[in-house]
Amino acid sequence: MGLTEPQIWVLIAVFSTVTVGLVTIVSTTFTRSLERGFDAMGSRIDATVERIDAMGERIDAMGERIDGLRVEMNVRFEGLERRMDGFERELGKIDRRLEKTEAKIDSLDRDVQALTRKVFGTDPL
Repeated sequence: MGLTEPQIWVLIAVFSTVTVGLVTIVSTTFTRSLERGFDAMGSRIDATVERIDAMGERIDAMGERIDGLRVEMNVRFEGLERRMDGFERELGKIDRRLEKTEAKIDSLDRDVQALTRKVFGTDPL
């Protein structure tokens, strides 16, 4: 049997067709598997992105809460500062009154000493 016989050419054609068919089936199956894998990976990535977006929203909400607390704290600190300024003014008034009282006590002490010297005869005059 040589290459000139039609049965050989039919067998070559059949084997070639089967080989091309198998290659086509394998490549199609491989392509579909890859597509399913990429789709699954895309779904997982989308889910991860959604989770990250949700975390971003939570972080933004936390930032807004912190900003609100900052404003509230500034208002309270300003109120405390005003109260402290008032206390400082009141302490200044008390300090001035104590100085006046101290001056009166000093003059009273001099008067008592003068009277004591005069009454008990220790007065040099």
